Amino acid sequence: DPDQRNNRQFTASLSYFLSSASLGSHEVKTGVEHYTSTRVGGNSQSSTGYVFWADYALDAAGRPVLDANGRLAR
Repeated sequence: DPDQRNNRQFTASLSYFLSSASLGSHEVKTGVEHYTSTRVGGNSQSSTGYVFWADYALDAAGRPVLDANGRLAR
């Protein structure tokens, strides 16, 4: 499956230096960062490359057996 990635990043910073005889010198810094990551793909990765298929249970008439929640029974 093709995999698409898109990253967007925005950063900003501001610094201010203040110096006075009575308070001394100080530097104030602030900043912000915004990061967005988007990833689109089929997500069919396998660390081993193997694909496992499992059958669901069938009743005598060949219909799928459902559990109490209406999901396929194994």
